[in-house]
Amino acid sequence: MAYKDETFNTFSDKVFSSAPVPGGGAVAPLAAALGAALDGMVLSITLGKSAYLDIRPEIEELSARCSVLKEEFFALADADSEGFLPMLDIYRLPKEAPGREAALENALLGACAAPRKVLELCLEGLELTEEVFKKASRSAVSDIAAAALLLKSAASVSELNILANTRSLSDRALSDRMAAECTELARKCSLKADAVYENTKAFFLPEEN
Repeated sequence: MAYKDETFNTFSDKVFSSAPVPGGGAVAPLAAALGAALDGMVLSITLGKSAYLDIRPEIEELSARCSVLKEEFFALADADSEGFLPMLDIYRLPKEAPGREAALENALLGACAAPRKVLELCLEGLELTEEVFKKASRSAVSDIAAAALLLKSAASVSELNILANTRSLSDRALSDRMAAECTELARKCSLKADAVYENTKAFFLPEEN
């Protein structure tokens, strides 16, 4: 069963258990999916307001992109767990087992695939969030900031998961390149999320004389 089809209680109980999956790698894209959903909520509110009729096509396009992004994050939660289990099986093999090193290298790279994609989509989601902040109704502006923070958190968790796997790669040049790439993506996500958060906070603070 896909995680998205489970109740929140069932999923959280699985996370709470000693089972190796789902872990942080699966939780991260689900948090990002909620971020995309919050952006979608703000856009839905905006579509119901007559003051925004002149930009309705733009709002509808943003909403459609948020919907697609949400579903992609859901799929990546499943992909993360599926990518982690082969690596776990190989770690359980004796170190002298034939072919273990090569198999582990492939499994480590496979385990990086989902969090890498989460990082890329978090950046896309934060670019959308910036547009939502610029164009959507101010009545739910705090939810836009919440979306940004959820996407930032998901990006940071995904970065750490990639770093945890790349550090074990025997190909050190590849490891260094992958680590640098994911750290740069996470940095960009953080900058965008922090900017949305600060702009939102400024919206609520009294103006200085």
